[in-house]
Amino acid sequence: MDATPPVQPSAIAIPLAEARPWSRLAWVSLGLGLLPCGIFGIPAWICGFVARRRIRKSGGALRGGALALAGEILGVVWIVLTLVAIAAPFVIQLKSEMDPEPTRQRIEHSQRLVQRFIKGHAGHLPAANWKDLLNAEAEEAGSPMSEGFGGFGDARPVGINLGVAGLPLLDVREPSRTVLFFEIDPGGWNGSGGKNTFRSPGARRPRVVGFVDGSVRLIGMADVEGLKWEP
Repeated sequence: MDATPPVQPSAIAIPLAEARPWSRLAWVSLGLGLLPCGIFGIPAWICGFVARRRIRKSGGALRGGALALAGEILGVVWIVLTLVAIAAPFVIQLKSEMDPEPTRQRIEHSQRLVQRFIKGHAGHLPAANWKDLLNAEAEEAGSPMSEGFGGFGDARPVGINLGVAGLPLLDVREPSRTVLFFEIDPGGWNGSGGKNTFRSPGARRPRVVGFVDGSVRLIGMADVEGLKWEP
C-alpha cells in the first residue's frame, strides 16, 4: 500500500502591524501640537483632523490614529489658550471701565489734599501742575501722593479742570456744580483739560467727578449738561 504523503499546511499570509505605513500627517499634527507656541494650534488641529479622516478611509492601511488625535487635541488646547491670552487685556479693560470705585477713591484722595492745600495757600485752588503741588502737601502729611495713587488698582486717569485751576476758591460762584477733577483721556502725571477732554458717560458706565466744594459724585449721561466748567 502506497503511503499517503502528509498534507503540507498552506502558507497563510499574516499581515504584520509593522508592515502598515504611518500617516505622515499624523506625525506633523503631533509635532505642531507639541511646539510651545499658540500660532501652531490651528495647523496642528487641521493636520490632525485631516490625518484621522485619511486613516479611517484607508481601511486599516495607515497607522497613526492616536497620534493624529493627540495632535488635534493639543491644537485645540493651544487655540483656546491663545484666545484667552488675546481676550484677557480687553476683559481687564472692561472691568476697569465698569467699576468706578477705584477712580472714586483716587479723586477723594485728591480732594482731601486740596482742602489742605487751600488752607495753606490763601484760599487758592491748585494750578495746572496740581499733582506736583498736592504731592508736596501729601509728603508733609507723611503720605506721598505717588504712593497713594499707586494703591488704587484700576483707577482711570484723572485731570484737573483748567477753567478753575489756580483761582481763589471765592471766585467760583457755584462750587457744588463746578468741576474740579474728572476722568480724562489721555492722562499723565499733571493731567488737565476741560469739557472737551471729559470722558463722557456711557449708557452703562457713569463717570466720577470731583467738584470744587469737595464732593465726589457719579455723573450719568443725563447729568452732563448740568456740569459747570468755568467759575
